[in-house]
Amino acid sequence: SLIDVEEVFRRLSPEKIAELLVPGLDKELRNIASEVGAGWAYDGPGGYELAQRTAQGFVASFTKKMQKSIRDVWDLEGMVVSAMVQDKKLLVELFQECGRDELKFVVRSGLYFGFLLGIFQMMVWVAWDPWWSLAVGGALVGYLTNLFAIKSIFEPVQPITLPGGFKVQGLFLTRQNEVATAFAKFLSARILTSEKIWQEILYGAKKEAFEQLLLDHADDYVRGLPGGALVQSGVGRERFDSIVET
Repeated sequence: SLIDVEEVFRRLSPEKIAELLVPGLDKELRNIASEVGAGWAYDGPGGYELAQRTAQGFVASFTKKMQKSIRDVWDLEGMVVSAMVQDKKLLVELFQECGRDELKFVVRSGLYFGFLLGIFQMMVWVAWDPWWSLAVGGALVGYLTNLFAIKSIFEPVQPITLPGGFKVQGLFLTRQNEVATAFAKFLSARILTSEKIWQEILYGAKKEAFEQLLLDHADDYVRGLPGGALVQSGVGRERFDSIVET
């Protein structure tokens, strides 16, 4: 796998995420307070600040739980494959972006190597010219030209040191770092945007797992708050779950 999902998500700071998200939840926090019959407390002295701290703690702790269970709630491979299947232009553009140098090499090698083989074919045709020679010779020249180009791009896999200190390796493999950078930039800009990742988590193949993770965490988090169990029993289990899902 080119991307270690757990490693990427471990780099996220739960506290920073909470700091960025919670200020935009004022309306939702007020609605939740009203739903559980605590709207008066939210509007009272210190109520807003308490709600903000509680929400930040919830978002930060839930982010930590997601970091541990990210493969259970997000199908990275499925998301990328689905994007490529739905928009095949993406796959073409990816090859063009990451293999630009190799595509140029295929064209140039076909010109030079094919020209040399064509001269040899012409010499054979002058000396021996059965009716099928041009067709078979042309097919053979095309095959050998393409074979040479493909082999030069991907083989040898491991570098081989020749006399004189020259190293030989597949052209594509010698650019691994450059290709990886181009690949990462393409994916992050065209497929793995934050909006599309959240759409996949919320509405994709594993949305049920995410919803269950959220409900379980909300249940544990609220029970851990002073008076949290009373809040749950007061609004009822089904109502509490519907508030969380909303």
